Amino acid sequence: MYDVSFDLETLGVADDAVIISIGAVVFNRESGEIIERFYAAIDPECEIELVNASISASTLKWWMTQRAEVLAQAFEEAKNPIEALSELFDMLSKYTIQGYWGNGATFDITKLGQMAKRYSLTAPWDNPTIPHSFTYVRDLRTLMGIATSLGFNKTSVPRVGDHHNALDDAEYQANLVTHATNFISTAANAA
Repeated sequence: MYDVSFDLETLGVADDAVIISIGAVVFNRESGEIIERFYAAIDPECEIELVNASISASTLKWWMTQRAEVLAQAFEEAKNPIEALSELFDMLSKYTIQGYWGNGATFDITKLGQMAKRYSLTAPWDNPTIPHSFTYVRDLRTLMGIATSLGFNKTSVPRVGDHHNALDDAEYQANLVTHATNFISTAANAA
């Protein structure tokens, strides 16, 4: 069984915000091994034209302050959102997933599920044919809060790649999940 870490980059924080990139990694929570990676830049024009998604002026201004490489990664070779979601969900269907991780209970996974619904697709954690699939949704911030209260220091987990590159952020989050859950397990066994 595996876990998945997701990260989205968006042009706002509203429920209908344009999603400009999706990063996901399938990983083994115990060993930290990355099994498969997924990255797709999303064509923002499709999001606006197809479903009237919104853009926040303040978020757009913030994006303009990011490094040129990060901007290029977020906007180059952008795909149609339906194509990107279909590829992602096809990749995930190959695995038995025990946890879908996002950084914030109401952001990455929620927005990805909302995006799927906008295009009449079903996210794996919303699939009624998989019993209790919604119970596999996990929040990295909650995990980090618990681990930190026990003495875990997230700065001990090396950061690789670019901040605000959805794939790099998803991989870093997967590493945090592995280190934090192993730390909690060790603390519980020592008690």
